[in-house]
Amino acid sequence: MTLTDWGWSREQSTRYHDMTRTTQESMDIYRGVGASMVDGMSLEGQLRLAGLDWQVEQSDFCYGDEYQHQSGNYRKAIYRSDTGLLLDTVGDRWTPHQNAEIIGTFNEFCDRANIELEHIGSLREGRVVFAVARTDQSFDLGGDEVYGKILLTGFHEQGKGHRVDLMTLRKICGNGLTVPVRTNGKIISHVGEWDHQRVLGVLESAKTNFREFHQQSEQLAHTAITIEEATMHLIQAFGEAGKPVEEQPKVVQTCLRLFQGQAKGSDMLSAYNTAWGLLNSVTEYFNHHSRSSAAQTHLNSLWMGSKAQNQQRFMQQLVGVYNG
Repeated sequence: MTLTDWGWSREQSTRYHDMTRTTQESMDIYRGVGASMVDGMSLEGQLRLAGLDWQVEQSDFCYGDEYQHQSGNYRKAIYRSDTGLLLDTVGDRWTPHQNAEIIGTFNEFCDRANIELEHIGSLREGRVVFAVARTDQSFDLGGDEVYGKILLTGFHEQGKGHRVDLMTLRKICGNGLTVPVRTNGKIISHVGEWDHQRVLGVLESAKTNFREFHQQSEQLAHTAITIEEATMHLIQAFGEAGKPVEEQPKVVQTCLRLFQGQAKGSDMLSAYNTAWGLLNSVTEYFNHHSRSSAAQTHLNSLWMGSKAQNQQRFMQQLVGVYNG
C-alpha cells in the first residue's frame, strides 16, 4: 500500500519520501523505529504509518479457575487490540490512555506552538509510545549551534505515568541529552481519564527548561579546564578512584580521548579544553560509542534509561562545580 492509497496528495507523498532520504540525522537516531512525519497528514494516517493504529484493550485477569479479584487483589490484563499481545497487568484504578489521545494531544501542542512534528513510534512491542518535535528554540556558542526537541513518551504499563523530556542536540554532531520536564514534581499518571490540558501545560514547560539549559551551557563553554580536571570528573562519575587511567573502565578512557581532540566539534572554541567540551565527550560516548545493535534498546536507554541518567548526572556534576 502506498501513501497515496491513504489519501495523501502526490505532493505530500513526494515531500515525505524526500525528507526520509535527506534527513540523515533522524535516520541515524531512529534506525527504522517508527516513522517520520510531514505537515498535512491526518492523525489516522500518522498512526497507521507508525504502526500505532491499535487500541489498548482490557479484561479480567485470572489464573486457574479463579478470578484474582475474588481474593481481594483485583487485577486486569491490558493488551493490544491488533495482536492480542499482553502489555501488562494493572490495578483497578489504572485507566487506559489510547495512542490516538497521546499523539493527538501532541499534534495540538505542535499546532499551537507552530512547530513541526518530526517522528512518532513505539518501543518494547508497543508498551512505550513516543512523539518527537523539533522546537523553534536554539542558541549558538561561537558557531556551536544547539537546538531543542520535545519528546512525549506514553507508557502502557502499571506504575509508569506519561512523561515529557526536553532533548538538546548539537547541530555539528547530533549528540544530545534528555532533560526531564516536571511541573509540581508530578508526572502524568494513568489514574483517571486522559488529562488533555495538563499534558499541554507540561509540554509548554519544556521551553523554560531549554532556557535554563542555555544558561548552564554558556557557563560551561566559558569555563576552561585542564586534562587533570577532566580526568578527575570522569573517574568521579564513571570510574574507580585510585586506579591509573589505563585501568579505568572503557567509558572513562574513551571520553578522555574524545575530550582531547577525537570528539566531533572538539576543536571549536566553545569545546576546546572547556567543561562544555567535556560534557559533549560524554554525550558522544553514550549516543554513539556505546550503541546497542538494537535501535529500540538504544533509544529506550538514551531517553529514559541508564544512558540518559548517566548523562544527566554528569551535567549536574559539572554545573554544581562550575555554575555554583
